[in-house]
This record gives sequence, C-alpha cells and structure tokens, in this order.
Amino acid sequence: KIHQALQGIRGQPPVDMDALIQLLINVANLVHRTPEIMEMDINPILATPTGMFALDARITLHLPTL
Repeated sequence: KIHQALQGIRGQPPVDMDALIQLLINVANLVHRTPEIMEMDINPILATPTGMFALDARITLHLPTL
C-alpha cells in the first residue's frame, strides 16, 4: 500500500523515488558512521515530486563517560 501511495494516488503526482532512496542511504550512512547515535526520530518527512524534506528531527546521543 505504501508503494502505491508513493506512486501517486487521488490525482497526486508520484514522489521523487530517487530522493527517497538517497534519503534512506544518507540516514543509514549517518548511523553507521556515528556509533554515538542512540536514537533517531525523523517525523514527518514530506515527500514531494521534487524531493524529500524532514520537517522535524531528533537525535539522541550516547556520549562516552570520562
């Protein structure tokens, strides 16, 4: 159902799938390169025909103790 919605429903144009794929890759790379990330919440993400836009995000870090 999600894939169908991303392809455009109720007269809406499809979202930019390349931008969605790049967003997922970038988030995965960020998490992989930053082991201090304990939690990440990106919600909502506005998906449009011209790109993806994070409207709100929160990242919680686990900092090493000294």
